Amino acid sequence: MEEMISRDAVLTILNHNWGKPKGYSQSMNEISELPTIQPRIGHWCMAEEAKKRLENGDTLLGWMPWICSECGGAVGKHQTSYCPTCGAHMIGEENG
Repeated sequence: MEEMISRDAVLTILNHNWGKPKGYSQSMNEISELPTIQPRIGHWCMAEEAKKRLENGDTLLGWMPWICSECGGAVGKHQTSYCPTCGAHMIGEENG
């Protein structure tokens, strides 16, 4: 599985070592030692209240019907590739 590191940490290392003798190799060593995390993977689920409203013929105007499977964060009509609340990459099977 893919691993993630902090962009800010990488930029700090690169800026610190820029122009130094052996700066590239020093940067690569420091970057390889950064802590990693496993990315969150999720999918968008339609909220139960939104399903009920649609079944009753209501519109979802003003509603945020899509819920993140990872954190429960809600988004509106237009789903995104990433949850704006927790950052989960929305590539799961149940995507809207």
